[in-house]
Amino acid sequence: MAPEVGSARGAQRMAAVSEGAATCPRCGAQIAQDRGYVAWCRRCDWNVDPLPPRALPTRKADRVAARVDADAERALALAAGARDHSTRDRVVEMFPVLIALGVHLVSLVVVLAGLYLVLVPGGVLAILFGVLLVSAAVLLRPHLGRISKRDVTVTRATAPELFGLLDEIALAASARPVQLVVLNGDFNAAYGSVGLRRRRVVWIGVPLWLVLAPDERLALLSHEIAHQVNGDARRGLLVGTSIESLASWYQAFKWTHDAEGGLGPVDYLSWLLSLPLAKAIQLTLRLQLRLTARSHRRAEFAADDLAAEIASTGAVLALLDVSLLSTPCLRALQHDSRHGDGALWDLLVTWRGGLPGGEWERLRRADRLRGASVDASHPPTAHRVDALRALSDRSGKLVLGADRSRRIDVAEILPASRMVERRLRDWLESDRVVV
Repeated sequence: MAPEVGSARGAQRMAAVSEGAATCPRCGAQIAQDRGYVAWCRRCDWNVDPLPPRALPTRKADRVAARVDADAERALALAAGARDHSTRDRVVEMFPVLIALGVHLVSLVVVLAGLYLVLVPGGVLAILFGVLLVSAAVLLRPHLGRISKRDVTVTRATAPELFGLLDEIALAASARPVQLVVLNGDFNAAYGSVGLRRRRVVWIGVPLWLVLAPDERLALLSHEIAHQVNGDARRGLLVGTSIESLASWYQAFKWTHDAEGGLGPVDYLSWLLSLPLAKAIQLTLRLQLRLTARSHRRAEFAADDLAAEIASTGAVLALLDVSLLSTPCLRALQHDSRHGDGALWDLLVTWRGGLPGGEWERLRRADRLRGASVDASHPPTAHRVDALRALSDRSGKLVLGADRSRRIDVAEILPASRMVERRLRDWLESDRVVV
């Protein structure tokens, strides 16, 4: 996930507020201002979140938001042990599997029908139609992911210390070893399987990695590897590839036209033929995503729980705290890239230590007010914190010492991430990025 980008208007408003009065206009309490940061009241939460909430444009959006909130609350109750996994939940979880089987059956029927028309004598038209069906099946196949040649990767040969740590975590999580690590400029990390061979890959955002303490790095890697064993249907081969297939089909069949060229008879015919099919595919995709949303959120809670077992509850809570720093970190990097002359990575090493405690607390409270999450697929961060605190405190199975963490940085992460730094600087200095 790319770092969160705020609006120019929001940034200006935050800057203006930070120069405000030393007393709260709502309750009259004294406001302890941190220079360069938002001024807010610790007693009544005045201006704790200076950016106005985004208005929901329609009643439908209101209903969708209410449903998402309800699903998040149910997932939290399950994770915290306040609610059992019911028979209804298990029945609902069967439907994505049935939809996935139907999607893959359609793909198989198209391929077999195409091969039949090509191989069984039936005339030139039959052969041409068969070739068309086979070609369509190939083009609309599920995208299994791949590692681009432009991706910055590290392997066991180039990063033995990092992979040794990943192997220890995988063993503790009863997971299979990671085969590749990809470095990028995101304030995030991820886990997934790519290609026909389903290579197990961890993506590490260097900006996030460099602001983390050693125990938080251990928690981050543990959380990502836990995705291999946390029962997330969307990451499974059957359901996951069905979602990829449906998305590919929808992109292929949705109707588009050149707005400048007007509409002719061919355009109308194309619209009449493609609209019903594209709509049916879109509705099926939405249904599949909705049916797997609760399982996906519950899997995030399970990954947090397993990470706490491996790295400690305190380390995972600290990691969730750091996840709130995406936008402030991006602002600091952009300011340095445009006005400074040092390396971005050097800035990150010292930036977190200079963040005032008042700003940390404001970000925590603002996060609860917004119900924010790392991205749209995750539960709200505050819910993840509550779920961890509702469970017994774990001390962790593994420890990442400061010396080992430093060796990973100096010998493996930093040398490999020079290209990442250059690309991130170019992106931050471009006119289209406003934070």
